[in-house]
Amino acid sequence: MGCPKGGNAREMPSVTRAVGGKPASTGNGVTFHDRLADGWSARYRRGGFARRRRFLETEILAPLPISGRWLDAGCGAGDFTHWLAARGAQARGLDASAAMIAAARVGSPATRFDQGLVEQLTDSAVYDGALCLSVLEYVDDPKTALARLSAAIRPGGHLILSAPRRLSILRMAQKAAHRLSGGRLFAYLASSHNAWGKAELVAALREHGLVVESLREFDPLLPRFLGPLASLWVATCRKAAP
Repeated sequence: MGCPKGGNAREMPSVTRAVGGKPASTGNGVTFHDRLADGWSARYRRGGFARRRRFLETEILAPLPISGRWLDAGCGAGDFTHWLAARGAQARGLDASAAMIAAARVGSPATRFDQGLVEQLTDSAVYDGALCLSVLEYVDDPKTALARLSAAIRPGGHLILSAPRRLSILRMAQKAAHRLSGGRLFAYLASSHNAWGKAELVAALREHGLVVESLREFDPLLPRFLGPLASLWVATCRKAAP
């Protein structure tokens, strides 16, 4: 699942906090993204989705060695999975939404796409890299999701992760608008409950053997000079040797 803000739980003790004190529900998040599957990829051709994609592809992913086996965890309709495959990676997409997986398979029948939860990954040290973009805010157990992702990556491999900034002024304003509109505005917030402070996110990643090489602020709707207001963290991590 990707964050529909476009730019794409239970509380995780000592790592993240449930926004607004509500428990998240994977079921709610999956249902929400099921409804968005038709036309999901078209969103990446304009507006905030297009800016988010350009930022990730040109500034985050382009400097990395894209080769070997890569996992796109929470792949949505497979847009970044296809990008990885086009650059020579043996790419696999995973998403909890059956509708998103169906859309992804239409886009590239030769690429492997599986329906499933990140928290239930059982792969061990098989991937040279992984993406997890605007996913952890929707999962019931982000701590387990991070543990399973880390376990699936080989030592020296990379994890690229985006997640909400807990103290983002923009996100706080969106939450207020969501409440005042009865949920009509920024509807994704009904399913997106987990967010992180900087120290929390770095500590969460380190706990699972993921060394943060870069942590950047980004928002698909704001100019760069307003970075401190941005709604997202984008982390480039390397899996530490045992």
